[in-house]
Amino acid sequence: MQPGAGCIDSRFGYVASSAPDDPRVILARQSKSPPFEVCQWRDEYDRVLSLAIGCSSQDLNRSPGIVGISQRLDGAATATISLLDPRFSRPQILPTPTDATDSYGSDLVYGSNHWLVCEPTGYTNIPFSGKVWVLNATDGSVRDILVPDSAGPYDMFGNCIDAHSEFVAIGAPLQDQPLLDSGAVHIYRWSGDVLEPMEVLVSGSPQTSGWFGSSVQFLDDDLLAVGAPGEGSSGLVEFFQLDGGRWIFKARHFSPRSTYSRFGFAISSIGRDLFIGEKSQGASWLHFRREENCDDTHRFVPIDVKGHPIPEDLDDDPGIRRTESFTRS
Repeated sequence: MQPGAGCIDSRFGYVASSAPDDPRVILARQSKSPPFEVCQWRDEYDRVLSLAIGCSSQDLNRSPGIVGISQRLDGAATATISLLDPRFSRPQILPTPTDATDSYGSDLVYGSNHWLVCEPTGYTNIPFSGKVWVLNATDGSVRDILVPDSAGPYDMFGNCIDAHSEFVAIGAPLQDQPLLDSGAVHIYRWSGDVLEPMEVLVSGSPQTSGWFGSSVQFLDDDLLAVGAPGEGSSGLVEFFQLDGGRWIFKARHFSPRSTYSRFGFAISSIGRDLFIGEKSQGASWLHFRREENCDDTHRFVPIDVKGHPIPEDLDDDPGIRRTESFTRS
């Protein structure tokens, strides 16, 4: 996930990251105390466009901590997906679909022994509606191409993606659902090796050019965060909870400062630490501590570099943590 440059993902007890304009990828096992297990790769290619942590399917003893990365090799127009495995010194390069366009690989995620690769300006029978490629995790063969029934031109379906347990969330921030460019999030559910459409989420209070679905992040088996950086005065994040087989709007979290811009255009999390992107001074992360609940009485708390809560709406207080080296799609 990346607010402007660089990427980060946290799954299966690992954290993978790549700094802005740097082809180096670092994988660390999450631990409360040293020693920390760290793997590092570097190649002669362009910076990493997106990355995601997955599992190896090469043998019966699956190894977590495989990192899928999207890069443009040797300046190619279309990105290539490579798999970095701590057990091997060289990456495994997956074949790129022949009709993939230049937005292929803008985001990706691992789920149910497949890599899901986004192409938000991809052509279907509708120009630039966007699509998501479902690739076999072993050999990269195309198993399916996701295009929603409600697709329209320039929806940017596949602008962002996240997966957790049996669910996959895919953002379409320019979909006219229900207003012009108000945005939507499409929820899919695994049924064996097949992804089936489940429902379409819209903002709890849709706005024209609200761009709901610019970012998505599962926080639990039953909790989903969605960024809407065009809503309100400076952007917001909405939360949905799984209830009775449906994802129900639960709460809304506004930008902690009126001076921030495009708050919610990116979201990432590591444990109880939540990072939300904003763009008032270039792409950067704001650091929040996540409470047990995320309703009106248990909000996300902005914290400083020492982990202490800090006041909101004090625009002359520089204490809110900005972390430009952390990033999402």
